[in-house]
Amino acid sequence: MSIEEKDTGETQAPILIDLGKHKSKRVKALRKGHSGGLLDEVQACVAELQSSGSIDASAQPVIIVVSEKKKRRFWS
Repeated sequence: MSIEEKDTGETQAPILIDLGKHKSKRVKALRKGHSGGLLDEVQACVAELQSSGSIDASAQPVIIVVSEKKKRRFWS
């Protein structure tokens, strides 16, 4: 997991959180908002950023980046 912060001066720049590659089922569950799995990781990461003071309680854009692993095909 990598966290990047960019400050452009007056406006607050979005924070990018890269969770890496995960199985397509986990990514699909995250998109649908199902609890558990990646959603818990996202919530923990945002809570950590709020407790450390990186983001305010007010609205600041947080962008979550998750990519799907390619399926392994045994019958190429």
